[in-house]
Amino acid sequence: MVLEKETTNKITVTIIVIVILAGVYAGALLTMKKYGLSPQTPEATIKIGCSYSSTGPFAEISQEIMKGLELWAEDANTYGIDAGGKIYGVELVCKDVKDDKVTAATAYNSMIKTDKVTFLVGPASNELSDAVIDVAEANQKPLILTFADDDDLFTGINYKYTFMLMAPLSKQIQTTIQALQQIDPNITQIAIIYENSTYSTTIYSKLRSQISVLHGYSIVYEKSYTDNPSSLVNEMVQTRANPQVVFIVAVNSDGLAKAITSLKQADITTLKAIVVFAPETSIYAASEQVGNLMEGVIYVSQWEPVAPFNPIYAANLGLDWYGYTTTEDFVSKYMNKYGDEPSYYAAIGYTAGLLLQAAMEETKSVDPTVISQALLNMHLMTFYGPIGFQGSDWYPGGYPGFQEAHDVLLVQYQLEGNNLVKVIIWPDTYATGQVLYPLP
Repeated sequence: MVLEKETTNKITVTIIVIVILAGVYAGALLTMKKYGLSPQTPEATIKIGCSYSSTGPFAEISQEIMKGLELWAEDANTYGIDAGGKIYGVELVCKDVKDDKVTAATAYNSMIKTDKVTFLVGPASNELSDAVIDVAEANQKPLILTFADDDDLFTGINYKYTFMLMAPLSKQIQTTIQALQQIDPNITQIAIIYENSTYSTTIYSKLRSQISVLHGYSIVYEKSYTDNPSSLVNEMVQTRANPQVVFIVAVNSDGLAKAITSLKQADITTLKAIVVFAPETSIYAASEQVGNLMEGVIYVSQWEPVAPFNPIYAANLGLDWYGYTTTEDFVSKYMNKYGDEPSYYAAIGYTAGLLLQAAMEETKSVDPTVISQALLNMHLMTFYGPIGFQGSDWYPGGYPGFQEAHDVLLVQYQLEGNNLVKVIIWPDTYATGQVLYPLP
């Protein structure tokens, strides 16, 4: 077969581009910081304290975090942590803190005094994190917070041993509002319905304050619910609130599912977007309940398996890539072990261990004070995304340990054929598709 000249030129250009990209990727791989390429036998053990909650709204989240942390420990024990000429393995000392601040503080004190842990991870929930921070700081043990996004945990305080992995709530809200303004600059009318819980009320109050200071936005309806958000939706219709965007803030998946179902089935002709602030585990569960009614719903995420966090992207940002695990590796390991796709909580759990490992390997030390300073000045990319803290050489000022570099993602459920898929719609640098707007 004879190809036309134009076609031949296109193929040649394509081949050149592929070769260049392959070279860039190979170069990125050569500069990757990662632990051992072959299995190594640990010579010593580092103990890491962690926790889960057997009760309360964050029980499932805490177990997701633990699954990710356990996967990291398996990798670390297989390949070893090279710190100071000695190869270390890890032992996780994990205790049930039962969604109680006093129990959490007692458990972490016991890990330090009795179990002799060197570093701390967790716990799940901002309230528990608040209690454990005091323990970590008093005992001078580095603490990686796996579920903490409340700015108030850090505001006005200069911690030395505490570090936030999640993008803070302020960034989550600002990013969401910026995205909506770009999607439709004519949006003016907002409604907020939120679950009557400490977590949801905190997000609601910060969301409301952000919206209220924006020119041209007005809150036409706002109310909390305990069990039945459907009544709030009916009230919106009856009072002709006419929102263009409805924010749902929730923890419980049943209430979230009812709220989404009611909004999608209600006669609100002005409604163009539904945006959810909720734990990803709750969003997953709600999507299973409502099925295709989830189409068009937007939620705020810390990480997604489809996010393009890779060595090439790290190189473009001028960041070191750290970790033997790519997103594909992590998802594969998780699914092989647990049978489900990981949530971003599992990714955060794995990354908490990875960050401690990076600090140990960089400093060749396991001394808590040395590791704490190394963590503060970390500025790198992992499969979880960019990581960097205020109060560091990279981000001077602010509050030490407060997450600065990590980006929040906006994800939308969309139908591809008969299947619901998740599409990253914001920010543009991470987008995997176009926003579906207005609601179908």
